[in-house]
Amino acid sequence: MWLHSKKGNDQEELPFELLLRLTTEPLVVWSGRDVIGFNDAAMSVFSFKPQESYPSQATVLLAPVFDQIKQKHNLAMAQSGELEVNGEIQLQDLNNENILVRYTAQRIEKNGVYTAAILKPKTVLPTEDERFIEVRSRFETIFENSPVAHFVVSRRGTIREVNRAACRLLGYKREDLLKRNITTFQPHAGEESEHSQRILQTILDGDVLHGVEAPLVNASSERVWVNITSSPIETRGRVSEISIMAADITRRREAEMREEEEANRANLYLEVMTHDLSNINQSLVFSLGLIQEKMDLPSDIESLLRDTNWNLRRSARMISNMRALITLRETPPEKRPIDPYEMLERAIQSVADDFPWKKLEMKHNIEPDLYEIAGHGYVEQVFFNVLHNAAMFDESNEVKLDITSSLIDRGTKVRFEIEDRGPGIPDGIKEDVFKRTGDPVEQTVGRGLGLTVVDRIVENLHGNIWAEDRVLGDHSEGTRIVLELPIWVELEKLPCGREACITFYRSNHCMFCDPVYTLLNEKMEELQIPRYLLKSVNVDSPKAEVSKEELPMLPTIQICDQQLLGFVSETQIQTALFKLVVHECYPGQND
Repeated sequence: MWLHSKKGNDQEELPFELLLRLTTEPLVVWSGRDVIGFNDAAMSVFSFKPQESYPSQATVLLAPVFDQIKQKHNLAMAQSGELEVNGEIQLQDLNNENILVRYTAQRIEKNGVYTAAILKPKTVLPTEDERFIEVRSRFETIFENSPVAHFVVSRRGTIREVNRAACRLLGYKREDLLKRNITTFQPHAGEESEHSQRILQTILDGDVLHGVEAPLVNASSERVWVNITSSPIETRGRVSEISIMAADITRRREAEMREEEEANRANLYLEVMTHDLSNINQSLVFSLGLIQEKMDLPSDIESLLRDTNWNLRRSARMISNMRALITLRETPPEKRPIDPYEMLERAIQSVADDFPWKKLEMKHNIEPDLYEIAGHGYVEQVFFNVLHNAAMFDESNEVKLDITSSLIDRGTKVRFEIEDRGPGIPDGIKEDVFKRTGDPVEQTVGRGLGLTVVDRIVENLHGNIWAEDRVLGDHSEGTRIVLELPIWVELEKLPCGREACITFYRSNHCMFCDPVYTLLNEKMEELQIPRYLLKSVNVDSPKAEVSKEELPMLPTIQICDQQLLGFVSETQIQTALFKLVVHECYPGQND
């Protein structure tokens, strides 16, 4: 402890000796701007040596503290009259070490005016050199121990630094990788080589890439698929090096390729089976028709032939539904203007042909050329499957179906309501009636795929379909199927030259495509973005204008001039869609 106990020629003892001796926290006392005392704890904090006094050094060292305390005291006195203030300030001790001090100061008026402050060291601040060394050490530790491969390359592609994960990825020792060119690890032939070459050249041009997939070749001459993120490193305002992060996705890509091969094989078998079975069914139905027409058969044989004919037709419907599911998934037909009157009339006739023993009364208010919806040939299958399902489950031999239509949503959609008087659908399974999953649904829709196909077709057309009671609150009085389909809109050419504001590139074997596509549609609905502004491109289709190799990864979403890749988040999609809506060229923006 040190206390300046003499004041001029006066030998009067100042009133702080006991306080300094009893206080264990760092305590300093000022008279005016002069330090007149501090205890052992303060001596330790500021590197004052025990048994030595530093009145002038202490006053200079702690002057910034006193000045800040005095300023706060004056302000506090003027506002509230309080004598205690708090704060923190950066100082240097006698060894020129940076120190951050938090203080609590009190103004004391006793035989004069004094300031006493508890000064607690908060954090010792490192010097610039110490901070640099610490940051560099931390970076080197993170770089070296990261599970993701890191490369630092020159603008010409020469590898200057790698971590352990990069050595494991490519199967080389560090010294074998350094000074090699990154382009030597790209495939040497085929489409994958061109794809990889484009990506590596983009990286060396200094462009920023996020989540781009490309193949590399390791020491065993095997392809290694990586997800690449790159960014330029600037020195004195110029790009001097490029940082590349490469996450190994080989196992995922191999799984997708195996799935693709298996799916292609299954689709081939299915295509052959459905084509051949369809031909066999048609031949059998034709032969049975000739037998029933040309021969006078006993009633029991006639009944047996009718049942056989029915089952053959049922088999043909299942084959047709299966082919529709495959087509909608892999090569969905292009949408075009469709007159629903023609489709509905053909569907009604086909249903009547399937139930010759029933009297079907199907009325509707649709006239030729009344509507023009955005559809394709599968619209007829929607009408057929819904009407056929209603006629099949109605146990009466006299089946009455009412079909009404109207324009909704300011003329942008057509609403069809199909009402039957069958057994109805219980409330518990109305939401799942169009999904063939689980026993409860199978009890309603049977063993076929009719309503499942309807749901897929309507989804492809960006429409909606659901079931409700014909008589509100009483499902036993029959069912009302509500179908909403968009009106055909002739799109003006977009100012950007693209065919659609939003393009979704997908594949049959992409793990993330379906969930991301569902999320995209949900966000579009929330922001009331019309579905006709979305174009879905299946890169597996021979008709696709772009191949899978031309895209950085799947799914790829082009929203106006922004590109989203892979399993993107809800926030990313929402932000991109919001930017689209407020963009000056968004349809209707300047209306």
